[in-house]
Amino acid sequence: MDEVELLVVDDDAKMVEGLTEILEGEGYRVEAFEEPMAAISAAKKRRFPIALVDLIMPGLTGLEFLRELRKTRSDTKVIIITGFGSIESAVEVMKAGAADYISKPFKINEIQNVIKRTLEEIRFESEIPRMVKSSGSGRVIKAISNPIRRGVILLLSSRAEMRFTDIKNTLDVDDPTKLSFHLRELRGSGLLRQDQDKRYMLTASGGKIARLLLELEKDTY
Repeated sequence: MDEVELLVVDDDAKMVEGLTEILEGEGYRVEAFEEPMAAISAAKKRRFPIALVDLIMPGLTGLEFLRELRKTRSDTKVIIITGFGSIESAVEVMKAGAADYISKPFKINEIQNVIKRTLEEIRFESEIPRMVKSSGSGRVIKAISNPIRRGVILLLSSRAEMRFTDIKNTLDVDDPTKLSFHLRELRGSGLLRQDQDKRYMLTASGGKIARLLLELEKDTY
């Protein structure tokens, strides 16, 4: 795989230094900024596949950064860095188009996992044109570009119905708020439904998408 260059934006110099050390230790190239608008300027000159951006910064919030970046680099995946107690705000930014979020203080493996998931999302989206031709719905395919949402679809294709806690434990999702967000996205796209006992199950459309995902996995391997 080609070396991936990441954009890091945080007004805390120690956080920038720590993230840079971690990410470079994982083999990524890092361009780091403490000033959000300087990072926007850099992103206009060249593409970064992923940007890790602090939620609360003076001059420009993470949400404002996301919106500004979208004007020139709509294909850059933004991962929000949020402090304790700001999870609801991070979810709001995800609704606005962020790929994911990580909460401070975080562990090294959490950073590794969220970046790997986001890179997988980028790879999956490259397959979307072919899948759209098969499914006829670009909006639905886009909804499952996230690896967690794909995991839910594939899991329910083999289990028929499951409760929230069982899905969380089986997929090993540490953050229940994040899983709730993804389940709502799947329900909103018409791929998932809940019965009166709060059990999740695939709709007919969800079953069709599950079959497409299984076909894609066969092609990959």
